[in-house]
Amino acid sequence: DQVEHLTGFNVIAAIPKLSLSTRASVLVTNEERSGIVAEAFRSLRASLTLHQSNENARTFLFTSSMPSEGKTFCSSNYAVTLAQQGFNTLFIDADLRKPGGSIVFFGENRKPGLSEVMIKTCTMKSAIMSTHIDNLHILTAGGRAPNPSELLTHDNIQRVLDEALARYDRVVIDSAPLLAVSDTLLLAPHIDLCTLVVRAFTTPRKMVQRAIKSLEETKTDPAGLILNFLPSGRGG
Repeated sequence: DQVEHLTGFNVIAAIPKLSLSTRASVLVTNEERSGIVAEAFRSLRASLTLHQSNENARTFLFTSSMPSEGKTFCSSNYAVTLAQQGFNTLFIDADLRKPGGSIVFFGENRKPGLSEVMIKTCTMKSAIMSTHIDNLHILTAGGRAPNPSELLTHDNIQRVLDEALARYDRVVIDSAPLLAVSDTLLLAPHIDLCTLVVRAFTTPRKMVQRAIKSLEETKTDPAGLILNFLPSGRGG
């Protein structure tokens, strides 16, 4: 309630802190389907599916105000829940500065990926990789780009999204932190629903408010906040 009062946006999901038994696996929605963390992501899936601002949303953007808030953890697990529901899903790692999606799914940085697609040295079809999860594919960030903001032009973003939506039911995008670089502000206007990941008891409220204001300047209203790493037990 305090978070909602301070920001003016609803908390659409509260993700509990991982226990010692599940900490080794980042994709808890695939490895620990009956756990409380996996259930929290299913609740998030329901919240976004029924979101009043866009019930027909097909593209979802996950970002945060600062690094290390858990946006890659949240976006990758959300993508898994969509795939588990039967949607043909594409996960795109659009954090071209500090990519993490490839590590989550493959344990290593794999390319080609989004960078190569945007500079047109590789096609989407050849860059997209299958994962060990049914219905889920990934477009990694690819090789390190020297000028990510210059790659994320309107035409490049629209071209990638158009091709993705022609082949997939749902597209989930993990993007860079809002207050660190401008990359996400270039992506946000093209996306159906944008969510802001906030690390509980860690992210300063002023940073959250600044991130929301930055999004609003692109005429993007966050679908809601994801309160991540919430302590379990009565305190949480």
